[in-house]
Amino acid sequence: MKIINLESFKKMPKGTVFSKYAPTCFKELLIKDETIGDDFFYQNMIGNIECEPGFDLANKCNQMEESQDVSFPLDFDNIKKETGPYGYEKNRLFAIYEKKDVKGMIKRLREALKPPNQSFNRNCSANASQSG
Repeated sequence: MKIINLESFKKMPKGTVFSKYAPTCFKELLIKDETIGDDFFYQNMIGNIECEPGFDLANKCNQMEESQDVSFPLDFDNIKKETGPYGYEKNRLFAIYEKKDVKGMIKRLREALKPPNQSFNRNCSANASQSG
């Protein structure tokens, strides 16, 4: 992973996996789409709930908060636009996940889909005793 400024970010290719970054704070997991002038487009991979036009996102979130049996799919086709120069700060930083980082994410997500007795196993009890 590396951290870059806005001008370098705008030159990154479509498909770049990134997070918006503030010192020691990584926000969202995003995939860059096109850059057109001062604007850039991206997809949010986290919390991007599929919504019908006119259906309130807050309403869906409230339904899920009230009942653990309620579930809504994520929308992996929704492209958002970040408009510049006033839509973002000129000195904004971005955490860019390199190919090996993305491969590691995919590997870990695949392991999370395995049945519990076959899933990725870390020795949590040993790690917990070392951190206390």
